[in-house]
Amino acid sequence: PAVVVAPASAADFARNWPSFRGPRGDGSTATPWPATPRERWRVQAGLPGTSSPIVWDGGIYLTGGDAQRQTVTAFDAATGAQRWQTSVSFPPGAKPEPFEDTGFAAPTPVTDGRQVVAVFASGSLVALDCADGKTRWQKQLGVPTSMYSFAASLAIWQDRVLLQWDVDDEGKSALVAFGTATGRELWRTRRELPAAWSSPILARLGGREVVLCAGNPRLAAYDPASGAELWHADLFHGDVGPSPIVVGDRAIFANARNLVAALQPDGSTAWKSEDGLPDTVSPVSDGAQVALISDGGMLTAFAVADGTKAWEQDLSGSFKASPLVHGSALLLFSADGQGRRVTLGATCGLGEPWSAGGAVAASPAVVDGRLYVRTAEHLVCYEAAP
Repeated sequence: PAVVVAPASAADFARNWPSFRGPRGDGSTATPWPATPRERWRVQAGLPGTSSPIVWDGGIYLTGGDAQRQTVTAFDAATGAQRWQTSVSFPPGAKPEPFEDTGFAAPTPVTDGRQVVAVFASGSLVALDCADGKTRWQKQLGVPTSMYSFAASLAIWQDRVLLQWDVDDEGKSALVAFGTATGRELWRTRRELPAAWSSPILARLGGREVVLCAGNPRLAAYDPASGAELWHADLFHGDVGPSPIVVGDRAIFANARNLVAALQPDGSTAWKSEDGLPDTVSPVSDGAQVALISDGGMLTAFAVADGTKAWEQDLSGSFKASPLVHGSALLLFSADGQGRRVTLGATCGLGEPWSAGGAVAASPAVVDGRLYVRTAEHLVCYEAAP
């Protein structure tokens, strides 16, 4: 008889960094990053990409791509040594011409420790064996029509991968679930929306697990088991880049030139504001305050309970990577690679900046106190200085 392998447990997902912004999709870390970071190793990241590193049981997985190749590479988390690299075929006849700032490999992959699943701006969706990089399955979705190229990261829930396929082809936008091990399409929910660049986020809200998806003009919640829409709230307009987060019993979303809003578990609005709005960077929260960083470097904090603006601080830089949070401490990387520790509280406490040695557009990862940062050319591991 065939051996049935149980999906990874919730505890497995929680102790690793399996997807964009970690196991909760909100940049929160179970362990702090090094307060006084020391570079443990630095290696070439491979082909260009703005996707973020994911980490599972000592393996780091990273995507990259250009007009000739698209790859998934596995690195050893302790040493930075390359374990394997797999080239992923383009769809037949496909010649994507992605937006320069987004590139061929903007979506962050996901993993359950057995396979790593990646999607590219070419429309290639592929699952590779974590141990040796061999292809488990591959689908060609067609080159997505999108002004700024496809950038939505994958999400993973139990035994399925979730793809937010928001494109400009009329009637083609959808939230789709694929079996992680098989690639079989489990359900597809149409979304009558244009292209967006936000990523689906899995979270617990109102006592149940939901998938939150943002796209012009709405934030919507879906059942990850069936794909059924639970509610939606029409809130904003225009291009949508940041991803939502959940803080307690609030779903929080912010978008440039629109608003920041906190929604209750039924989708009704708890509060909203028009201050400090981000263009691409997703919100972050310590549970009491939610912080937004604009692309121009204005950091603004609001009370999660009622939306009262607590403070704002001009960090004087350009920001593309979403921040990390541990307790009341945030870590932000500006586009020129300056890392900075910020303390949330009655006011903004600023630590001294330090350089990652290259431009940073990808969001960092933290596992077991080690910090993993992708720069324009390198993958870097930091640990605490002795």
